[in-house]
Amino acid sequence: MSFFSAFDVVKCETNEDCHNGGACTEQRTCKCLEGTIGDHCEEITACEDLKCEATDAECQFDFETRKATCVCRDKSQVYVNGQCVGKYKVFFSLRFPSIGSMLRKCFTFINGKFSLKRCVN
Repeated sequence: MSFFSAFDVVKCETNEDCHNGGACTEQRTCKCLEGTIGDHCEEITACEDLKCEATDAECQFDFETRKATCVCRDKSQVYVNGQCVGKYKVFFSLRFPSIGSMLRKCFTFINGKFSLKRCVN
């Protein structure tokens, strides 16, 4: 072990060694995308400010938009105003015999408010 080995930078061989979309450079170090840091771009800095884990949610980082969001671990809940809350869907169907068609919509009730969305099976 040389004197300088304690100061060696962690090396990468390929892009796969660099996480979260980072790239391995010719100098064999990871060049991290904005919003990530670390020897292998393993830490998402955009998530630190959100503190998702404190609310039973996890941070998801979208590399295209460069935005971090909290997503509830319990998929029956949504993240609203810093907390995971239950969501309730009501399927609404109307038949129009005169035109032979049917209207199908989902109302999602979240935290005291309704929103109209397409139903997802």
